[in-house]
Amino acid sequence: MLSAYNNTTRDILQTGVIIGGAKKIHEISLGGIVLEKSNFGIGGYGASYLHNFMDKEWKKGMKVEEAEELVLKTLSLSFALSGIRSYGIQTANVNSRGVTKSFHPYDILPISQEELELRVCDWREGVA
Repeated sequence: MLSAYNNTTRDILQTGVIIGGAKKIHEISLGGIVLEKSNFGIGGYGASYLHNFMDKEWKKGMKVEEAEELVLKTLSLSFALSGIRSYGIQTANVNSRGVTKSFHPYDILPISQEELELRVCDWREGVA
């Protein structure tokens, strides 16, 4: 399972993304509601905007590196949509060999506010 979250503004806004390799994936909302998901779970601030992005970008059988890149893109998009600036994203890859954590500084995240504005313009013109 690969999971990532941003808790730099823990008491104000939270976003969580879970991509798992288990038989079942559950999302626990900030309000404590447990929902079973089919391929991935997204909860927290901006989740409604991020579901469409994940529906288009998620692929069955992704390698760990591809899944981690998708997590980084998704959370970067969340930051860009909300205007939140973070120190970065910490990811954790959990498998039978243990847990591998990685930190990705804000400055190297894949989607900036400028890139998002360009993409929004393209989407409005019908170009994905």
